[in-house]
Amino acid sequence: MSQLFTVKPAFGESALILLTVTKSLIHGHFVLRSKDHADEYVNARKLFANPERFWRMCRLFAFCVDPSAPIDTVVGPARGGNDLAKGVAYWLSQLRFPSPKKDPDDSPIRCAWTDKVGKDDFAVAECHEEFVRGKRILLVDDVSTKGGSLEKVKRSVQKVGGEVVLALTIWNRGGVTPGKLGIPIGSLITKEIPSWPPDQCPLCKDGVPINTDVGHGKEFLENKRMQNRETSIPVGATDWSF
Repeated sequence: MSQLFTVKPAFGESALILLTVTKSLIHGHFVLRSKDHADEYVNARKLFANPERFWRMCRLFAFCVDPSAPIDTVVGPARGGNDLAKGVAYWLSQLRFPSPKKDPDDSPIRCAWTDKVGKDDFAVAECHEEFVRGKRILLVDDVSTKGGSLEKVKRSVQKVGGEVVLALTIWNRGGVTPGKLGIPIGSLITKEIPSWPPDQCPLCKDGVPINTDVGHGKEFLENKRMQNRETSIPVGATDWSF
């Protein structure tokens, strides 16, 4: 079998244009899903809200996958990954099966959704388990920083009997490698965006306000307020203000 994917430079250039024109790449002070802080953020929701350009991004994913790659189903992390999985599955089906089949169930690539479990985990939606069990799976995600979400979705797929063979992302910003995930990973854009643990963040030290509209800034500030509140209450005292 040939390689599972090929990401041409033109694909990355097109992806960056799509992110730029939809104002999905923004600058400021952000808290990532990994809890690290960064001065750039890829707000994929802006892209997802633009159907035409989102559809083009999904088509770029499909062009990256080698026609011989054994893919039955596309899966992504809830919530945005579900939309991405649907679009990529559609374009893979169009490229691989351009002619109508007598039995449509014989040809199309499927997509399966995942549900969020708690704050930080995922599970294959029960209604879609049949499209994962015994199938070969392509994982898709918008941005990968440390590979945590992809790893969790991979485990959820394996839990219901699926085999993950490949992962693709729009932007690999943290240098996630195949060794990290145990499967080949490709990205339309591979460019590291610096990030820092909260206690080492230069933006925090400079007093740059944290963006609470995107990312996990609101949650971070709320947790910080609660921690400050707890440490400010003397031992044995009772705080009735809450």
